Amino acid sequence: FIKEISIPVDDFGLRGITTDKNDNAWIYHATQNASSIFKFDPVTEKFLNFDILKKTNTKDVIVNLSGGHIIYDESRNTIWFTDSRTNSIGKFDIENQQIDTIDIPTENSGPIGLILSPDKSKIWFTELSSDKFASLDIKTNEIKEYAIKENSGPVFLAFDEKGSLLITLAYSNSVLIIDVTNMQSDSLPNISEISLSKPDFFSPFGIAIIKDSKGVEKLILSDHG
Repeated sequence: FIKEISIPVDDFGLRGITTDKNDNAWIYHATQNASSIFKFDPVTEKFLNFDILKKTNTKDVIVNLSGGHIIYDESRNTIWFTDSRTNSIGKFDIENQQIDTIDIPTENSGPIGLILSPDKSKIWFTELSSDKFASLDIKTNEIKEYAIKENSGPVFLAFDEKGSLLITLAYSNSVLIIDVTNMQSDSLPNISEISLSKPDFFSPFGIAIIKDSKGVEKLILSDHG
């Protein structure tokens, strides 16, 4: 069965959700002019709200709506999230309850999906509106961006067992496979692409990699189109 729990906010705008090591749920909420993250304690069923105080710097509704992916970094006890309203990557230190944001160099980039690298040193994320993917060095806060083809619509990400980064391209009906393990410079790494034979097409959005009973990796996608 499904148990519904009302969140103490009047406006529509619920986006991503994740859980921490103590089974608390963390939820991202955003409107055109405000964004915040909520902590939900499943035992007491009480919420705590933490507002993202940075000012909105985009008037584009589509850009604003693209953000909201949220993940938990257990090694640092930190919540990471994309905040399109402020064109930034956000992090919330659970212990000291402090929110920090790191500005994305490209304006109106539309950050959406993000994922922690296998070695926990970087956050990789997509920029839906600027057709880029990027990395954030967690120690230095340095962001490096990589442009891909126009009107591709990069959305969500996953890592395979070899450390390759896979990105769904919602606008160009394909999935990128990117060799980020052998990147030696700021230049674009080796990239291959998965697509369906024409005239079939799809609009891949959500992505996950699983292993079947024989230990074979399989790519699972949701078809947004």
